[in-house]
Amino acid sequence: MSKHLHCIISHDGGDVTLPADGAYLVPYRDVALVVRESPSIDYASLPQNILVRHLADHQALIEGIMKERTAIPIKFGTSVGDDGELLEMLESGYPSFKKAVDTMAGKVELDIIAMWNDIDAILRELGGREEIQRFKEDIFAASPEKLREQAVELGKMVRKALEEENCRVRDEIIISLRGHFLEQRIREQFDDRMLMNVAFLVERDVIKTLEERIDELDMSYGGRIDFRVIGPLPPHSFSTLEIRRIGAREMEEAMDLVGVEAGADKDEVRKAYRRLLRKYHPDKNPNDPEAPKRFEKFNRACETLADCNVLPEGNGAISIRVL
Repeated sequence: MSKHLHCIISHDGGDVTLPADGAYLVPYRDVALVVRESPSIDYASLPQNILVRHLADHQALIEGIMKERTAIPIKFGTSVGDDGELLEMLESGYPSFKKAVDTMAGKVELDIIAMWNDIDAILRELGGREEIQRFKEDIFAASPEKLREQAVELGKMVRKALEEENCRVRDEIIISLRGHFLEQRIREQFDDRMLMNVAFLVERDVIKTLEERIDELDMSYGGRIDFRVIGPLPPHSFSTLEIRRIGAREMEEAMDLVGVEAGADKDEVRKAYRRLLRKYHPDKNPNDPEAPKRFEKFNRACETLADCNVLPEGNGAISIRVL
């Protein structure tokens, strides 16, 4: 059995409704880990449909908890072996957990998707652009052996025009929503009709106002665009925690390379990074072919150490990073 980590929450000692069988809290000071005990799973080997089901369960538990309090998601698939490791994680990672919870207090994620209602009509409009019209005329005069090649090129031109139009309208929408959100993350579009897929970090008390603004935009575009608002959600796109154990050897090698000792904090690591940046940067070593590799190794070492609140002595460390 493994203890699967779902999220970190604020915890004042009161009751917390856990919307899943087997879920429980591991409290520490004024935060708590939400954990569920279940058989050990090699997620990398699971068929896609089963993996999606596990991910949906993971997210459903977090979404259930966030109805009552701030919940910071932990990267899916994170697990530990026993309660002792959980307590060690809470003790060493408390400053990072506390900061994440306080930063996201009262905030949620809203995902806004915008789709063209009639993509064929949009493509016809784009096909009427002057440069595309001229290219079409050239195709009619092309030899049969060049016709296929130019038809492919025409398709690329139309695709580029669609991407440009999507970006233009997306930016227009985002600008019109300013003042209603704190941060944004532009996400991958997974449908040809989709012109916008953006995650917004918002205060809970402005959700209704933002939704009303979306309704106004829907009317202003005259039915050309279908808006979908998904949420409120936990702030997956803005504050998902990646937690991993760093082995003693990896930690020692990183500390030696950066030139810091056990007990150093994040500020000392940052100072050491700035001090050595000029030494390792390839631009300062133009005649050394190994300089880029050495600089990359140095950067990895600094990233490893920067994820620790205080550098440990001897036994490795718990790394906590906000993705």
